[in-house]
Amino acid sequence: MPPFLGNRENPYLQSSLYDKLRTLSPHQILTKESVRDIENESERIYFIPYHAAEIVDPRISAVDASYWTTVNSDNTMLRVLLGTYFVSEYLFHPYFDKDLFLEDMVNGRTRFCSALLVNAILAAAWHGYRPATDRAAHWMPENIGYRFLAEARRLLDLERTNPTITTIQAAAIICLTCTINGVDDLGWPYLQMSLEMAKTLNLFSYAPESDHEWQRTAAITAWGLFNWQAMHFHVVIISMFEPFIGTDTPPGEASAETIVAESKACFETLIRMYYLRHGFESYDPSLFQFLQLLAYSALEDMRRAEGGSQLYESARSTLVLCARGLRDQGRCYFASEATLRLLLESVGPEDAGLLKEVTEIEQDDGRLSHMAREIRSEWPIGAFSIPRDGNYRTLGNFIRMWEANRSSSGSFSS
Repeated sequence: MPPFLGNRENPYLQSSLYDKLRTLSPHQILTKESVRDIENESERIYFIPYHAAEIVDPRISAVDASYWTTVNSDNTMLRVLLGTYFVSEYLFHPYFDKDLFLEDMVNGRTRFCSALLVNAILAAAWHGYRPATDRAAHWMPENIGYRFLAEARRLLDLERTNPTITTIQAAAIICLTCTINGVDDLGWPYLQMSLEMAKTLNLFSYAPESDHEWQRTAAITAWGLFNWQAMHFHVVIISMFEPFIGTDTPPGEASAETIVAESKACFETLIRMYYLRHGFESYDPSLFQFLQLLAYSALEDMRRAEGGSQLYESARSTLVLCARGLRDQGRCYFASEATLRLLLESVGPEDAGLLKEVTEIEQDDGRLSHMAREIRSEWPIGAFSIPRDGNYRTLGNFIRMWEANRSSSGSFSS
């Protein structure tokens, strides 16, 4: 953990979790076996990473998942995908009640389970299926994830005129899958569709006449839709106060600069603690949002600092960490790799060489040209708040900037 993160008020550096993580030696890799050797259960919970978790649920082990999809009949693989979804994407974006879904899935009921929802879940889970080396190549028809998503979109077209709660849930999952594939211009209409259908079914209103199961799943879905539109705490704080840096501060109040600096330090601390505990190799769609924000924030710090200074080197270490994370996540979904390759275009030759060495990625104009064809995304990149000129830096804008400058040598300015 870089010392500069302790220069501001940072409660996470006094947390029990960080205190435990500090006992690990540098580059120590925790395995399931080494974690089991920790006898004290209260100690062990501080060291178990996300990717060591497995869901143990007899319903998943017994379900005939192939009953719900025509894409693939391998129940062993389909059950693994279900488990993958519940220990990865579901933790961060729970759009439905897991128990009600699994009960209906096992028993062939369609109130809280449907072929549409199952195919949407399997398409999302494919990004976290480690045996598949091509899982980020979402455009390939031979990619099973592509086929699950195509089937989910087909079924959604059939159901959208007469939606049920599973239609709403599936549309939201499809939106997220499209977003991390780098085609959020296809994904956002699905979120809008999900919200409109939710309003039609009064999901955002309390319905005392409804039974308990409906109220339970409706509440989970409504909150899931709300959270997908909201940013997390420190991102919100930074985006709120960053535009006011340099303005007058009322007496006795913290300046906008201090608030933003403290929140950025806490934000980076959380990401570094995540890395120490879990690593970046396992599929986690929330990392894409956070890593690119931190990467471009570090890049701005490097541009403001004197080369070779402690501040410059600290920011550079942050940039390297983010690049490593984007590379690892890029093996799971396309938008992360695209962001990393564009990050390489945004730095100077020396830093680009370092990032290439760390990430073991070669800058490839042919690969970027392919991305320029496949990416259809206006996802904000590297900006906590709206820029003063009102122009967002988006993934699509970066691609277009690269295309406009591809004939010149060196990097372009972001």
